[in-house]
Amino acid sequence: MRTAGHSHRLVTIPPVGWVNAAHTHGVPALGTLITEWEAGAAACRQLFGTAAAAEAAAAQLARIAAHYGFDGWIVNIENEMELEHIPHLLHFLRVLTERMRQVAPACRHRVIWYDAVTTEGKLRWQNTLNSLNRPFFDACDAIWVNYTWRRGTPAAVRKEAGPRAADVYMGVDCFGRGTYGGGGFRCNTALRACLAQGLSAALFATAWPYEGDCGPSASPCWLERDALFWGRIERAWEALPLGGSASAAGMSSGSSSSAGGAVEGARSVQLVGVDLLVRGSCREEEGSPSFELHLGELCIEQAPLDAVQFTVQPEGCNGRVQCLQEAAHMTAVLQPPGNS
Repeated sequence: MRTAGHSHRLVTIPPVGWVNAAHTHGVPALGTLITEWEAGAAACRQLFGTAAAAEAAAAQLARIAAHYGFDGWIVNIENEMELEHIPHLLHFLRVLTERMRQVAPACRHRVIWYDAVTTEGKLRWQNTLNSLNRPFFDACDAIWVNYTWRRGTPAAVRKEAGPRAADVYMGVDCFGRGTYGGGGFRCNTALRACLAQGLSAALFATAWPYEGDCGPSASPCWLERDALFWGRIERAWEALPLGGSASAAGMSSGSSSSAGGAVEGARSVQLVGVDLLVRGSCREEEGSPSFELHLGELCIEQAPLDAVQFTVQPEGCNGRVQCLQEAAHMTAVLQPPGNS
């Protein structure tokens, strides 16, 4: 999971407390660039009117992130754009993504496109991944699909995304506004649908347990409502079979021990060249990232393997990897005790 600062102003910088808490647990913290309605269209003409302007905007956002110590941006263009400016917008995304790879640690940098304006310059939320938003996805690290998708959408998105399925974040509105499963305490329904297809998910408005109408049977204590809400989400993120291969999931504790070690009482097994769905944390060692993963549960042919620690070597991901509590397809080697 990652944290993101969001408001309806042009640029939102995540609070320092959020950034520090996120980094403590190995999670990226992101800012938001958002443009909306007529004022947003005017801002886009200024920001993306030329290739030079787009490069300058990307450079400035990267400098802001470097100064405040966060890791990337969500880019949300929620207004019509002039068609001739779309190539400049794509150029902006490519430059910003490259700049953030220079600013943030390799395991945390992220530029995410929000599914809103299309390559035709129209404000039409696609609620899927298709030819009208795929070029934006290709120009950056990930896409956040709008939250009014339907039952069969995750399977179609996985097919379109191919090996980058984990870079697609399916939107889930916790207030349930047109979202699959209804949101609220049923957000887990949407999360399971995403995980079953190897996709990631993005929860919007997670203050729902505090701000929303949780129903007459809900506890009057918002802390209890919050615990119920996140508990269901955690259980939804359990390991599920994925395309016939072993699937590893479960919330990381946020702490890591020496990679390759064994947890007392854990069953021993070795997997080589198996496609896994993994979560973990990362750190930098002498300029290169080292990845240590600690899973609460690993399912191998439906048999649970508790609290196993192992190392992961990414393949075919152009140097990009996923960090704490983020889904990623990697080739993993699970080393049993005594065989290190």
